[in-house]
Amino acid sequence: MPSESPGRALLLTTDVALEGMIQPELAALEIDLQVARSVERVIAALIDEPPPRAQLLLADFDALSPADVVQLHDLRGRGWFGAILALGRVPPEFGPSLNIRRILPRPLAGDAVRRAVAAIGLVDRTRRISTLRDER
Repeated sequence: MPSESPGRALLLTTDVALEGMIQPELAALEIDLQVARSVERVIAALIDEPPPRAQLLLADFDALSPADVVQLHDLRGRGWFGAILALGRVPPEFGPSLNIRRILPRPLAGDAVRRAVAAIGLVDRTRRISTLRDER
């Protein structure tokens, strides 16, 4: 009987070298990695597309504009509650407002991403929650 992958992750970056570094680190944890090149694509993958959805978003904050970061807040408001691992420089106020689980400054050392993902863990699968209706 084949074993199920322990999780899915989505990497938001335009940096091909960063993608190439992270891919083997997550493969070592048997985590399926999907890559998005825009925040719009991240929102589509984590909110609009059918499950299974990624449980972890790795976001390259060095490549994000302030408008992109504002758009990332939409993930929480629309019901995705997976973990966020931020890469690069992150303004302090975004940690709590986005509920970022970990921040890894650049340059990334050795297997820092693998260790951070392992520490965060991917136990809970995320799913879209149905709308509650007022039954008055």
